[in-house]
Amino acid sequence: MRLIILIAAIVALPLSAATVTVTNLNDAGAGSLRDAVSSASTGDDIVFDSSLGGGTVTLTTGEIATGAKALTITGLTDAGGKPNLTISGNDASRILDAGDNLSVSNLRFMDGNAGLSRGGAIRNNGPSSISCNNCVFESNRTTGDQSGALDGDISNLTDCSFISNSTPMNWAGGAVSLIGSASSTTTILRCTFSGNSSGRGGAIYVEGSGTRTINITNSTFSGNQAMATASGGGGAIAVDTDGTVTVNATHSTFSGNTSALTTDGQCVWLRANNSIGPATAQFMAASSIFTDSSVDVMFAPGGGGGTEIFTSADFNVCSDAPAWMTGAADQTTTDPLLAALADNGGLTQTHAITASSPAYNAGNPAGSVTTDQRTLNRDATPDAGSFEVQPTSSGGGGGGDDDESCSTGGHQTWLWLMILGLVAAAVLRPRRI
Repeated sequence: MRLIILIAAIVALPLSAATVTVTNLNDAGAGSLRDAVSSASTGDDIVFDSSLGGGTVTLTTGEIATGAKALTITGLTDAGGKPNLTISGNDASRILDAGDNLSVSNLRFMDGNAGLSRGGAIRNNGPSSISCNNCVFESNRTTGDQSGALDGDISNLTDCSFISNSTPMNWAGGAVSLIGSASSTTTILRCTFSGNSSGRGGAIYVEGSGTRTINITNSTFSGNQAMATASGGGGAIAVDTDGTVTVNATHSTFSGNTSALTTDGQCVWLRANNSIGPATAQFMAASSIFTDSSVDVMFAPGGGGGTEIFTSADFNVCSDAPAWMTGAADQTTTDPLLAALADNGGLTQTHAITASSPAYNAGNPAGSVTTDQRTLNRDATPDAGSFEVQPTSSGGGGGGDDDESCSTGGHQTWLWLMILGLVAAAVLRPRRI
């Protein structure tokens, strides 16, 4: 009897996750990524041999389907911590089709093409979620559906770049589509969306019922485009919901996003449809920067019959004059003087500012965001947007925070060295007898 109980206890113990290592860059066969996914069990970790750094896995026999297995796939990084292994769809297929929870990190997903289906790089094809950390999604697309790069329920995007992903002009979600009826929260942290295009939501499109919250912090939306000419816009973000969707943008920068429909939101478009009950779509901005080069409408409701709200939590800088941006510390019709999108440190590109920018020291001093998009510290009077000007000891050119101890410390050090040198010379000088 005791033996039976012991055996039952052993069987009941949870199996520990195994680590499966990819040892070559082949499309298929032993040691390939496709083989690793096929042989892995739910909960397993798939990693890549370090010798594969800088290489590309090019898929030539179609997408890789994970099936009903929750998997973690971790790539490689270069000396600067950026993704250093690429998986290419060869512009012929989607890259990954996830049937259960999927977590990916330290990878570049390029040239995925889902054709007439959704999700050019990764599709969430089950009751599950996707999490991405330190990944680059570039030049992924669809030719007859939405979600140029990612599609489905996405729980987390951290330190990710979405570059030049696209869908046709009659579809939505150039980079990402958040879709579904379940209540959920999506966290977008330190990400950059640049040059993505779609009919609606050049970067991000949100649809479906349920209650959804999207928290965007320390992120950059630059040069994304909504191309629809019939209805809908949102060069950066579009929401079309039958439920309740709240998008919170904190310490983020929106620059140069456009919509073909000049009155449908160059930056953000919201539609709440009352087709199955009261619906609400809300966009709330705090300590963020919004700028474009046109006089077109930057924020627009979609007229879906529900509640469509734009709200300021104050401390924003905007080149336009939205009627809803009325916080005591909001600055409207104000050019934030952004530099071009560039690698300014960190894992993702940013628009830098200097001390001459109206966004300098314009963020919420009581806010809870203590670092910027590059993970550099914010001071007691933080800058609006995703970039924080750092203290400088040079005293000029860099536009650093006003910190006298930093700008004069070098001069004080040299003064003390000179004094000590003179004292030493006097003490050590030979005396005449």
